[in-house]
Amino acid sequence: MGSGGFYRRGSLIHVQRLRLTNFRNYASAELRLDPGATLIQGPNGHGKSNLLEAIHMLSVSRSTRASVEVELVNSKTLEGFPVHAQVGGTVATPAGEVRLQIDYAGSGALAAPGRVGTPGVHKTLRVNGVRRRSADFVGLLKAVQFTPEDMDLASGPPQVRRRFMDLLIAQLSHRYLADWQEFSKVMKQRNALLRAIREGKSRPSEIEFWNVTFAANAGRVMHERMRALSRLSELARPIHFELSGAAEPLAVSYAPSVDVGLGGQMGEDLPLDQGRATGLANFQLDAVGGALGMIDRYGGCYIGDV
Repeated sequence: MGSGGFYRRGSLIHVQRLRLTNFRNYASAELRLDPGATLIQGPNGHGKSNLLEAIHMLSVSRSTRASVEVELVNSKTLEGFPVHAQVGGTVATPAGEVRLQIDYAGSGALAAPGRVGTPGVHKTLRVNGVRRRSADFVGLLKAVQFTPEDMDLASGPPQVRRRFMDLLIAQLSHRYLADWQEFSKVMKQRNALLRAIREGKSRPSEIEFWNVTFAANAGRVMHERMRALSRLSELARPIHFELSGAAEPLAVSYAPSVDVGLGGQMGEDLPLDQGRATGLANFQLDAVGGALGMIDRYGGCYIGDV
């Protein structure tokens, strides 16, 4: 199942307990979970999705629903001092019990989310009480979250599919998480330089180093996405075959708009004049993407593309 044990199927992981403090609509809550399936029933707007969000956060260290982290803090807490919110959980793994914890803290009375000038909160990750980096936190609890918005994987914009892939692979490979974080940092620095070139504050020749660095990082990210989707296709094909009654085959593929093997050549032939610097940034941002789709036996009909 891939070199180095990547994508190796392991034992089941049991979330034994979930603890919430000043998280979303919960001032304080504790949920003890038995092994097996759990059904949570209640009226709309009473926090069922917030419980699922909290568990998924313990897997990937952040929320996929909040645009800014201050939105995760209970609104009544934002009016006081100091501000503190926490998501914690106890997880039973084959290696033993693990306590995962995410804390949000802010100093001073914060304005309600959405108001002009709303300050953020500082996030801290802990494993068994010890502060950890995200690279040492993500993936200790491996979880997949399903929501109605997942339909956007097929019909939504490319960034939805990229985010799905990044969250999936980061749980399985700390190397990928490090590569993705480095890629994001290089992309921000490179785009800042492109803006400076456009504004006449930097020379076009300065972009060469960042082109090569960006291409190297993008190549590693794209390679792992391609590898992951190849494995997903292998796993999904027999399941879909059984569910559909063998009516149609299923394939999951990655279709980037540039060659993964371009390496340092990526972007060398593109114009670097001031007037088109922003266009180059957009090209490179679009170059790292993918497509999820169903392919029939007669050709390649994708649902969603780059």
